[in-house]
Amino acid sequence: MNRLVVMFLVMIFCFALPSYSEDASLAEAKEQEMTFKVAHDEMKKTRLAKPGRGDALADMLVTPIEKLAGSSDQSSMQNWGNVCLDHLYDGNKEEAIRIIDLLDAAASKSYPKSEVAVGQALYYFAIGSYMDGDLKNAEKYGLKCVDKYVASGSKQRVDQSNLQLCYYMLALVCDKQGNKEKSVEFAHKGKDVVL
Repeated sequence: MNRLVVMFLVMIFCFALPSYSEDASLAEAKEQEMTFKVAHDEMKKTRLAKPGRGDALADMLVTPIEKLAGSSDQSSMQNWGNVCLDHLYDGNKEEAIRIIDLLDAAASKSYPKSEVAVGQALYYFAIGSYMDGDLKNAEKYGLKCVDKYVASGSKQRVDQSNLQLCYYMLALVCDKQGNKEKSVEFAHKGKDVVL
């Protein structure tokens, strides 16, 4: 009788507490989901409170988005990232995607600091997509974000933190898509980022 009770308790333990068998890095990534929400909500609140937003901000910029490639206009690069986020938070995702794709292309043809500026826009775009349940764009732009931060070589704490959180977000995207192996791989990459 005791043997059956022990077996029953072991079965209950295994089903009730699957996190004990879960990878520790993936568990850590899952704990960061609230951080994504806070980052997304705060950036959205900040951008929506700005008087010169979206197209109004775009009209004030020195360098048009189509001419950013090869430009040394760091200010316009950062501001175009804000224009992109304004469109994203206003629900104009099509325009936001057009701008983020142009920014991504421009950064690869510009000086190294632009990688960080565009990485920041990609970070918020990917997190915003994740929070909206758009896993496809969260993954696509999360991967681009990681590439930009890695290419920049920046060791600044904020950049390293964004890189780590982006890896964790990618881990959660893959987990939700049922790709456990890739999920654990991204979680480990996030854990390995030195802050």
